Amino acid sequence: MAKKVLFLQPKRYYERLGVDFSKLDFYMDFGCISTFSFIYKMENYSLVVNAIDHSIFNRRIVSIANENGIETLYIADGIFEWSNATVNPFLCKKGIKLLHPFYYSKAIVMDDLLNGVLKRKGVLSYMYSKRIEDFERSDREDFCVLLTTANNPYFNDKEKDLFFDIIGGAASLLRERGIKYKWRVFDRELIDVVCKDDFNHTDGRLCDVLKDVDCVITTPSTLISEVASVDIPVAVIDYRDGPLFSQSAWRITSKERVIDVVKSMMARDDARMKMQRDLLIKDRDINEAFLDSIKDTYFERNTDSVGSKISLEYLSRCVIEVGKDRFSKLYRFLSSWLKSK
Repeated sequence: MAKKVLFLQPKRYYERLGVDFSKLDFYMDFGCISTFSFIYKMENYSLVVNAIDHSIFNRRIVSIANENGIETLYIADGIFEWSNATVNPFLCKKGIKLLHPFYYSKAIVMDDLLNGVLKRKGVLSYMYSKRIEDFERSDREDFCVLLTTANNPYFNDKEKDLFFDIIGGAASLLRERGIKYKWRVFDRELIDVVCKDDFNHTDGRLCDVLKDVDCVITTPSTLISEVASVDIPVAVIDYRDGPLFSQSAWRITSKERVIDVVKSMMARDDARMKMQRDLLIKDRDINEAFLDSIKDTYFERNTDSVGSKISLEYLSRCVIEVGKDRFSKLYRFLSSWLKSK
């Protein structure tokens, strides 16, 4: 049997991250999550790849792979965010902290800080960035600011109150100064409380909205590197008590700082723009990082075609994940049984 790579999510998940499977010439399986099935087929794999660390099923398979000398690779689908990893109610309910402990022998991540931390732990860590390609700005005269956020910009009331105060104050101050701005936010409460009657540009791609703006104010997210990749000044709102893994050349810590920061971005301050460009991971997409990460991994080449199959076991995982809250006793029993095997 040819040595294969096992991806713990469906093929389309990795394609959305930018992985081009047409460039890979080895055997692959996708979405296989059954612990029993993995143990039975374990000898067929030389590498296990996971992009969803908070799944207890995926963690179990990664642990078994490590125990049996199979290389394991974590691929981050965005920048690491401290609050999301430690106080996200969804993860707290599961009793999980994202990437803690770190189970993998290799990693592909999107921020320098996490990359450095992992390397100091002895992990073979590689970096990539999400970039916007073929970008052209529209012709216009009015200066415009984009106010946007991560999909989940807060995880408790303390974060929410401070965040609403800063971004709501930013909109008010821009309006008072006659500076044009746009919204692109997805949080329902933020839309109802802060955006109110302002138009919210949630349709279409981010790059289409960026064509009509001159600078961006956002929360910690992957969006920072995407905006910086098209050389638009970007400021991050800093309202959390925790390490800041997503770096930008401008930072807003209170609503009183908004106008000064916007003026600096309007002027495209030379030193800050140079720093923003220096913070970018230059010309490195996920395919380059992935190929680097597997260059020393042994697997048999598939010279005829890229072998892949989507396992129905992935559907089983989805059903269990949805049903476990409704059938918690059965879920706990099955979890204990699987751990004992």
